[in-house]
Parts: sequence; structure tokens; C-alpha cells
Amino acid sequence: RAVLSSQFTVHSSQFSVHSSQFIVLSHQPSAIGHSHQLSAIGFWRPGRLPRVVEVHLAKRAILLLAHGTPETVEQIPEYLRNVVSGRPLPQSVVEEIQHRYSLIGKSPLTDITMELARLVEAELAAGGEKIPVYVGMRNWRPYIPDVVRQMLADGVEEAAVICLAPQNSRTSVGLYRRAVEAEAGTALRIDFTEGWADHPLLAEGFADRLRPLLAEM
Repeated sequence: RAVLSSQFTVHSSQFSVHSSQFIVLSHQPSAIGHSHQLSAIGFWRPGRLPRVVEVHLAKRAILLLAHGTPETVEQIPEYLRNVVSGRPLPQSVVEEIQHRYSLIGKSPLTDITMELARLVEAELAAGGEKIPVYVGMRNWRPYIPDVVRQMLADGVEEAAVICLAPQNSRTSVGLYRRAVEAEAGTALRIDFTEGWADHPLLAEGFADRLRPLLAEM
């Protein structure tokens, strides 16, 4: 909210006014928790309140990034080509990975990531923020470029992007970020989380899982 004084000065850290033409920008450092960014353009004359002539609400979203996992053993060769960026692998290596994958049936990573997105969206909605949460995978479907294109088609203009690998490295974060930026170009403003391996809530989450086990020892 902004309060206009008798000199038409906006008193708010989120707003700015410039001379006879004012531009109001509601700026937030992160897209998380704020579904829209307000931009208003208007004019004022001495003795009159500003008249807003244009208002734009930028649609925001969250994009979760993960490694991706194939759904069947038969998809392993294609999946591995994505992992190694098309470099050839010995057939014996491919067959060994297929064998190991058949023993577990299927990796739960994609299902867990999709459920996480659903829970984040529900949590935000419970707090009054209707922010869509998308999921993009680097090595399997839904691929990051396809998801970014869908976000743009849905009218998303700003996105908080989080790689679910908390450590920051060239392969864990760098490749994911490049995939997003290559597809987004200048059409999508990105707030990318570089890393969160040392975040206190992550440490607390690990501790919550370990405490019951330690109690049994």
C-alpha cells in the first residue's frame, strides 16, 4: 500500500515516484509467495491525485527442476543418452543399468517430485496465493525446455526456479539453469536459487528423520 502526502510523495519502500510522471512498481525480491507484480503508470497535476492510466499484473509461477527418471527398463538407453549428452556408452554398461533398474522396477524420483509440486501449490493456495508450480526434468520427461514453453504459453512472465539438488555445482545446478535460460530467453524473468545446501530448514529436515532412528540405537 502507498500513502500519498500533500506533495504527492509515495511513502513506501515498494514504490517510487518520478516528477510529473510517476511509475509505480511493486517489486518483490522473490517470486515465491507473491502471485503477481503490480506495475502502474499514471500522471498527476498539482492539486490533483494521480490518475492511473495503465495497470499490468505480471503472472508468476514456480518451477522445480530435477534429474528425471525413465518409467520402464526399455527407456533406459534413451535416458542414458540424455544423461551423457549423447556420448556413446558401451552396450555392456547399458545392459547392466537395465538389469539393475529391473530389480527395483521403477525409480520414485519423478513421482516424488510431482507430489512435491502439488504440495507446494496447495500450501501457497492455503495462504491465499494462487501460484502454479511446474516441474521440469533435465534427463527425462517432462523435459525442461518443454515445460518452459508451456509456462510461456500459459502466460507466465516471472518464475522462481529451484533445482532440487541442494548443492551448487556445474552439473547439479549449472546445466539445469542453462537449460531454463536457453528456452526462456528474454520472455521469462527468472529468480534462480543458486543453492540451498546450508539452509537451516534442510538441516532440520534431515534431523527430523534421524532423531527417531537414533532413539532406537
